[in-house]
Amino acid sequence: MTSVRAVSAPTRLRRLLAAGAALLTLAGCAGDPVASGDDPVPAGPRAVAVRIVDGDVQVGPAERELAEPVRVQVVDEAGRAIPNYVVNFRVVAGGGSVFAGAAMTDANGRAADYWTLGPASADTQRVEVRAVDPATGARRVYATFRAVTGTPNAPVPVGSDTLRVVLTWTRGPQDLDLVLAGPNADGTRFLVGALNPASGLIHMGTCDGAPWACKDRDAQSIPGAETVTIVRQLPGTYRASVFNYSSDATVDPSATKVELFSRGRLLRTIVPPAVTPREWVVFELRDGQLVVPDAPAPGAGVARVVVTPSPASVVVGAQQRFTAEVRDAAGSVLQGRVITWRSSAPAVMTVDSNGVGRALTAGAVEITATAEGVSGTATARVVPGGSRFLAIVSENPTSTTVGARPVMRARVTDVAGAPIAGAQVNWLQEGWATLTTLTNADGEVSIFLPTDRAGTFGGRAQLMSGTAVERTATYAYTVNP
Repeated sequence: MTSVRAVSAPTRLRRLLAAGAALLTLAGCAGDPVASGDDPVPAGPRAVAVRIVDGDVQVGPAERELAEPVRVQVVDEAGRAIPNYVVNFRVVAGGGSVFAGAAMTDANGRAADYWTLGPASADTQRVEVRAVDPATGARRVYATFRAVTGTPNAPVPVGSDTLRVVLTWTRGPQDLDLVLAGPNADGTRFLVGALNPASGLIHMGTCDGAPWACKDRDAQSIPGAETVTIVRQLPGTYRASVFNYSSDATVDPSATKVELFSRGRLLRTIVPPAVTPREWVVFELRDGQLVVPDAPAPGAGVARVVVTPSPASVVVGAQQRFTAEVRDAAGSVLQGRVITWRSSAPAVMTVDSNGVGRALTAGAVEITATAEGVSGTATARVVPGGSRFLAIVSENPTSTTVGARPVMRARVTDVAGAPIAGAQVNWLQEGWATLTTLTNADGEVSIFLPTDRAGTFGGRAQLMSGTAVERTATYAYTVNP
């Protein structure tokens, strides 16, 4: 977060002309997408996910433009950038405005707009990211930006009021919980963000009175963002921790971070250790003194290469993109390292220099990535087309309540009923971003269904073969107040 800048009339004119040019370009090439990178993105409708890149949780004066634009990236099921895709930005709370309201993604799948805050005070400003799903025509709200009115970058020392803790993750467990423990005025301690076993609900706290701390954003799926705010800091020790609630995967240090802000000023960014326990203590505030883990030393050599997805299940004729993360001994991701790729069975699946595998015949294969003599391997199983089946195996939670966490489970099997591990299953539900999951060793995947509001909802699970949908299973449920 940086200070608010003044925007001149010529600058606004250039932006307006650029926005007009983008919409004119859309009219000429909306049906002719241009792919970035070496692997072309197939033309035609396809499910997408919209990720927040930056510009979320900013602070600025009321009725002034924020210092940074709100920026998103649009990707397909394989995580590849989608260019020439129209994204809409809409103010839904706070009374502010956006400059253009719509933008087309560039070659990297990114689009941005500029946000002027309204007169509303406190944490009440919202901008939604909307688009029409090209595969279904459904209207979708993919993400929500938030902002707070106030003076950015005020020289507020740690120990003062208005501290915000922001947890974000883009890979790893489906559900991480940001938890804050701290002192009450009577000498007892409070807990915000933790599950109450008796009620099955989350302790949300309150910022309008004691304990003067609240969880004002909760997420239950990837990509996730959770925030906890302390509006009045009392003497004693505050402890922030991250709990791996779903425990369906380990925390990925390269895709997870916790940021601590004081009235819009970033105090510290903290990443998880290489081996993260189920409950990771992120930092403590001891009577205003910030205590955090030491940052990993820079310049370390390659200690480990992690290749994902593994295991993978791919249909003959489809493609599978593998990714390799190069890490040092502390678990930090190393950038700019040369990676080479190799297939153990090129007759079954080839792999190119970008990690894209092409399934040729049925069989098993290992895909290996090597950086500076250190290798990592993913396993893959290539199966004939039409030989995989998808079913919803958990009983549909036909009725639940707001704030509950019902689980939906699906299973992928072969013609003999044997489980298939590493199959990609996408979950689509109106108003929520597409969620991509991979089956485990039992051929199963599970998600927490959203229950943030009352109503009747439905969705579908899709078994994917590259970018094509192989099988579909549907579900429905009702959320009661």
